[in-house]
Amino acid sequence: MHRRAFVEVPVVLIATQMGTTNIFGGRTLDVSEGGMSILTAGFFHPNQPVSIEMKAPQDNLMVKLHAEVRHAEENRYGLKFVAPSEEQRLMLRKMMN
Repeated sequence: MHRRAFVEVPVVLIATQMGTTNIFGGRTLDVSEGGMSILTAGFFHPNQPVSIEMKAPQDNLMVKLHAEVRHAEENRYGLKFVAPSEEQRLMLRKMMN
């Protein structure tokens, strides 16, 4: 299990469902090296792949991560990152400090 930190950062979620690409805004509630909890008005189902774009607050760089929806409760979702690079993991560790 990964250590989680309460970090609020705006995010953009991109998901394709039945041939249609949908883009939703949201924000993180907490972040770890393995995933994040987000709040969004979009609708996602468990095991759905999504892309997440966010600006890393510490160095102002745009980061894109691939994830899978692990659980959903109303407009709160738990996401698990899919094969993050070492550079992405480093950025996530910086966000948590």
